[in-house]
Amino acid sequence: MSRGRTVGLALAAAVGVVVPALVLGVLLVADLGSVLESEAPPEPIVVPVAKTAFDDRRPVLVRFAWSEGEVARSSGLEGLVISVAAGPGDTLGSGDAVAEVSGVRVVAFISEAPLYRPLARGDKGDDVARLERFLLDMGLLAEDHVPSGEVTRSVSSAIGLLNERLGIERVRRSSTGRVVGPEFDPSATLWVGDEPFVVGTVLVEPGMPWPGIGEPVLQAPGRLDDVVLFTLAETGEPPTEVALPEGFVLVINEVTIPLDASGRVTAEGRTRLPTLVDAETSEMAASVRLAKPVEALKVPPSAVVEGQGATCVYALSGAGPFEPVAVEVVASLFGEAVVEASRPIAEVLANPAQIIMGPRCG
Repeated sequence: MSRGRTVGLALAAAVGVVVPALVLGVLLVADLGSVLESEAPPEPIVVPVAKTAFDDRRPVLVRFAWSEGEVARSSGLEGLVISVAAGPGDTLGSGDAVAEVSGVRVVAFISEAPLYRPLARGDKGDDVARLERFLLDMGLLAEDHVPSGEVTRSVSSAIGLLNERLGIERVRRSSTGRVVGPEFDPSATLWVGDEPFVVGTVLVEPGMPWPGIGEPVLQAPGRLDDVVLFTLAETGEPPTEVALPEGFVLVINEVTIPLDASGRVTAEGRTRLPTLVDAETSEMAASVRLAKPVEALKVPPSAVVEGQGATCVYALSGAGPFEPVAVEVVASLFGEAVVEASRPIAEVLANPAQIIMGPRCG
């Protein structure tokens, strides 16, 4: 090989090495700016917190178990119903008007047992004592009257006043035809039991015959035997019974029903529910919430730091740029964390993991 060719090959090799090196240097210089920019420290993101009254509302399925309500039955008055005074939701006490039947006013009668026979001067028995208490309830006997179980002169006079009030003209006559005195007619009373009667359904209306003896006139609302709360399950999955901590209430049509410490409807709640829910309802969607909403704060989820068995957020501090503030997370919502803070704060650091090396809550 000639000396000239050898020199040419050497130059070519040198150029082959130098040119790529120059290109690489240019590329390194060209990319240096972007590399340096990517290594710039992140800026703190400080955001204001939002105050909220957190009630932890949750949807539930409510299932009801009912039994039929008590029935008030006719004492056998004959005639046509002219008007009805009692309506659903009314509470009837002794002497309260129920209906007018062929000119006679039928009234409610509260006692441990119904009245079953006409009573007049001289009659005796337990039913007379019940009648005396009824006349006392209606204010037709003196307040200091003590029931004796006998229709005395004063009781007979009270029966006469009652007959006038009810539109009854009825007297008792002796075997010789002499008028003994006014006679009480039990068919003008509607026995509703031994306590005030809540009307659920009225089974009579104007224009129809008054029901025969023993036939129903009024029915109380269905009695609520049990109420159970279930989760609203996904489609195809059976609902499961809800286990609630203490402090929740059931909400139906924005009316709150008290729950006990185990999350069950209280006795008071079972008494109130029949006024809100039809007795034919077996289940319905409702909600539960805290009885006393928690005063809390809404912060970005990224602001919450977990560490060393504690939870905190970083807030601005007078002693330094940021300091940890202990919080308790009460809920995680879409894009927000709801927390209770150990002290008032107005702003939090939204990116503590980028700003504070190894953020912790100690």
